[in-house]
Amino acid sequence: MVRLSDMGMEHFLIASALNGVIAQRLARTICKSCRARYFPPKHLLQQVGWVGPAHETLNLYHGEGCRQCHDSGHRGRIGIYEIMEMDVTLREMVHNHCDEGELRAHLQARGFMTLREEGLICVQKGITTLEEILRVTHAEDSEAEEDRGRKWVRQSGTPQSPPRQGEPHDEADQPVGAAASHT
Repeated sequence: MVRLSDMGMEHFLIASALNGVIAQRLARTICKSCRARYFPPKHLLQQVGWVGPAHETLNLYHGEGCRQCHDSGHRGRIGIYEIMEMDVTLREMVHNHCDEGELRAHLQARGFMTLREEGLICVQKGITTLEEILRVTHAEDSEAEEDRGRKWVRQSGTPQSPPRQGEPHDEADQPVGAAASHT
């Protein structure tokens, strides 16, 4: 929804026309022929919030590499999905220009699962590796900020940092590709 807004679509149009959004990623699956238990580095566990005694006994797996998988440790792929259905409250929030943080809080309260959360379930089931899920979902915390950073430029074409949420910005700032429309 944020991307639609960034492209210049009016919030009332998004709220009335959008029924849902689906995001997907393909993650490589662990080769069943060479699957072995392992414990990933602590910094990776910390990156996904798996810290403390409860996570020290995780049974995680990776592929060691064999002829079946051409020594890659992976064979096949699995889709992970993020599905957001619009409800009345979400439509109102979009129409009222609520920020992305408020939208995410509402979705979390509804039980919405992100790509990363879906992927971590696959990791716990031994279908794929933690490294693979981190690779395909990127760092979700910084992904939105990076997207906004790539899209904003001065009308002169000089790249600049986007305005932070809640900060004022001058009229020369606009998303790339958006036509200036002043009436």
